Amino acid sequence: MRTVSVPGSRCNEVQTDLTFVLDTSAASSQSFQTMRQFLVDIVDNLQISSVNVRVGLVTIADVATNRFYLDSYNSRSQVRETRNEKPTLSAEAA
Repeated sequence: MRTVSVPGSRCNEVQTDLTFVLDTSAASSQSFQTMRQFLVDIVDNLQISSVNVRVGLVTIADVATNRFYLDSYNSRSQVRETRNEKPTLSAEAA
């Protein structure tokens, strides 16, 4: 979670919206696997919820495809459950 501390302020959290854009034109390449693992590592360190951090995913090959929107999932585990869909954020998917 991204936090901001401001002396004398009661506001110490900032809502963050992240939309990942993943090039899937070479989904079987090593660079794709590296990019996917990078996204997994980021997601694993975020406090995903409807009030803290919201994430979305767009994939691009020949056309851009919205895989999920900022309000599609409210937890890290929900995002990770997308591993059965290809392409995915999960490192376990083939």
